[in-house]
Amino acid sequence: MAVALLVSLQDDVVREKYPSGRVKLEYRVDAKGAKHGSYAEFYESGQKKLVTTYFHGDPDGMWDEYAEAGKIVLRKRYAKGVLRELTRLEPDGRPLHQVTFKDGVVTLGVPGGKAEDAYPRSKRAIREEIPKIEGTPWDPKEPPYEEEYSIAAPHKAGKLKAEYLADALRHHKAYRWLSELHTDVALDPALTECAQHGAVVMGAVNNLTHTPQQPADMDKAFFDKGYRGTSGSNIAGGRTLRMAVNMFMHDSDPSNIDRVGHRVWMLNPRMGKTGFGQVSGYIAQWSTDASSPAPKPDVVRYPSRGWFPTDYLADGVAWSVTIHADRWQVPKNKGGLKVRMWTLNDEYDIAGEVKLDYYNLSGRTAIFRPVLEKREGTRVLVQIAGVKQGKDDASILYITELFALDSGK
Repeated sequence: MAVALLVSLQDDVVREKYPSGRVKLEYRVDAKGAKHGSYAEFYESGQKKLVTTYFHGDPDGMWDEYAEAGKIVLRKRYAKGVLRELTRLEPDGRPLHQVTFKDGVVTLGVPGGKAEDAYPRSKRAIREEIPKIEGTPWDPKEPPYEEEYSIAAPHKAGKLKAEYLADALRHHKAYRWLSELHTDVALDPALTECAQHGAVVMGAVNNLTHTPQQPADMDKAFFDKGYRGTSGSNIAGGRTLRMAVNMFMHDSDPSNIDRVGHRVWMLNPRMGKTGFGQVSGYIAQWSTDASSPAPKPDVVRYPSRGWFPTDYLADGVAWSVTIHADRWQVPKNKGGLKVRMWTLNDEYDIAGEVKLDYYNLSGRTAIFRPVLEKREGTRVLVQIAGVKQGKDDASILYITELFALDSGK
């Protein structure tokens, strides 16, 4: 193993060399031996590796890191040890992203472009708001039916208890709030009736399907209402409505991960009404409503940017970004879009690139599943490149940092 040599040139200059004799690093020190003044590191080839200045032990001013080919790949700006700005560039010099820090606010963007708050909500705000939205969860030991159903002739839709339905809606609203969407979604009696009939129809044919065949002994009007319920709903097999909401949001099993269609419906910005039905393990949630006048956001992310609780992100779940803004043109095939992820360290510098074990493009939704060494405490930068604004190349950038609601950290 090569050992570098340390040589003191004079009282305030320290120089370290490679075994070849070339300078590895050189810096000045103050009377106490702390770095003070110019600081430089070099590749063994002689090319600059890092150039900055220190103020009595703390970096101060510009901090430039170079690739061996000579291009700057990282530029930081410090004020007496406090990081104010970080700019990451591609090896060819193209800007990748810029993070700025001011008064406790972290913003992210492309140099020269529009920057946005990387953390629109604090952990404290999330920890306070989620219990308000969720309320007291329904006790799964409680019977959920106000009126019993029958999947045999004469068929009866039955009726779920109002509080049981409300509990499922609150859980759905928590996911929407975390995804930066409006939560003005209401239970609609007519849609709930359709979903309940749809669940009975699936129970009668014993098949989880959007397009059931009419049983010979079922009244046509009953079946038609049920068929409307199955064809207009997300459907799942599960024990509780809350469990089904989780399944619709996770949506990463082999038959759904290529489009995460249930999740896209759950996070539809225009959803204003919904309804639920359940019988014999068959569950339906009306998902195709678009009655809300709420404006569409530019993008809908799951998990969203900023702080996101792992309590609402199961291990191994695919991430997704649905691009709604018309100002972005999205390629028609997944090869035209490139998703990359990096972990970020305490100073928001790249600590390593994250491997994706799955990637797909479904319409305007990018779907990707990262391989994370851990979840809680992980901070990642996501870049979606390949979209265009007019004729210009553009990127969608955001930071997600995972935490546990009850961790206290």
